[in-house]
Amino acid sequence: MTGRGILKNNGPENILFPGTYDGVCWDMVGSYGQVGVRLGSIITVTAVTIDHVHLHATRDPGCAPRNIEVWASLSLTSSEDVLRIEGNRRNLSEIIGDPLPSGTIGPSKKYLKLFSFTYNVYSSSSVQKFTVPRSFRKLEIASTSVIFRVVDNWGSESHTCLYRVRVHGKEMNGL
Repeated sequence: MTGRGILKNNGPENILFPGTYDGVCWDMVGSYGQVGVRLGSIITVTAVTIDHVHLHATRDPGCAPRNIEVWASLSLTSSEDVLRIEGNRRNLSEIIGDPLPSGTIGPSKKYLKLFSFTYNVYSSSSVQKFTVPRSFRKLEIASTSVIFRVVDNWGSESHTCLYRVRVHGKEMNGL
């Protein structure tokens, strides 16, 4: 506890818990950054939700994330998985790559950029859900972790705040 009874813990674990109290977020240095979330099971990611403090309830709306990329780990468990991905490569908007240094989330994982979106700080809703494009959902890519890459924010050069992220998906049976 710091200040006048206000909990001040700005580590990345904050993004996993409910609540959008002004300042109780993961406070990244600068206008961009990324965070990885290890999932509790193997899923096909279908959507993500971003929560931020409402525009009228914050002293610093410029720290809200703006453009975000979502990357999913590739948990290719069989040659059929590899063939399915390779056979649909022309439908994929980004090449398979490594958005993070090796070992950040797991050993030698490959990631696929699922999609990009813009969080709208001026929306009437501070909780916004974004759906993975159908072309990726139909591939049923099995993932054990997701990377949220904040490309920029709404104007703050000093910091960017992520309040809560949620990953929605379909559990992969038998993996």
